[in-house]
Amino acid sequence: MWYKGGKRVDTIAIFDLDGTLTRRDTLLPWLVQMQSCGSLVWHLPYYLYQYAAYRLSGGAADRYKERIIGTVVRGWSYEEGVLRGAAFADQIDQMLRHEAVRRLEQHQRDGHQTVLLTASTDLAVSSWAMRWGFDLVLSTELELAEGVYTGRFATPNCKGAEKVRRLDLALPEWRTVTTYGYGDSASDRDFLALCTKHYYGTFE
Repeated sequence: MWYKGGKRVDTIAIFDLDGTLTRRDTLLPWLVQMQSCGSLVWHLPYYLYQYAAYRLSGGAADRYKERIIGTVVRGWSYEEGVLRGAAFADQIDQMLRHEAVRRLEQHQRDGHQTVLLTASTDLAVSSWAMRWGFDLVLSTELELAEGVYTGRFATPNCKGAEKVRRLDLALPEWRTVTTYGYGDSASDRDFLALCTKHYYGTFE
C-alpha cells in the first residue's frame, strides 16, 4: 500500500488499472521488460505450463500468477525493485486510454481523492501512480525479507472481494462518502457495486 495522505475525504474516485486506465493487461509487458531476452526465453515454457495448469484447474489464478512473478523478482533488493518499477512507468504511460486520463485528471481538478485499486503488484505500479498524483495505491504486495524480494505475495491477490477488503482496511470511511468506481472485469464488480456511481467498461 502506498498513501500520499493529507487530503480531506468527501469524494473518492477509485480506478482499476488493467483494461480500465490502460488498453490492455500490463503483466506480459512487465514480464518482458523486467528480464533479458535470454531469461524470458528460458522461462517461457514454465510460463506456458503455469498458464495451462491454471486453465485446466478451473480455479483462481492467484498461485500461478505468484509463481510466474516470482521467477523475475526473487532475489532482487528493494532498491533494485524501486528502480525497475520507475522504468516500467514509461511503459504504462504508453498503454493509457485517453478517455481514462481525462477522467482521472478531472477528478483531481475537482479535489477528489484518487485511488488506484489493482491486482498488479506494488512494485509494478507504485512509481507510475506517484507520477500521476494518486493519493492511495492498493495493489498486490510482494514479500520482502531483510530487504530482498522472496518471490512470494505478502498480501492476497488484489481482485474480487479482496478489493473491497483492502478498501475497508485503508479507507474505512469510503462506504459513507460519495464514491466513483471505474472497472472493466468481473473482478471489479464487488467494489463497483458499493460505489455511489460506478462505470463498467466505460467512462460515460
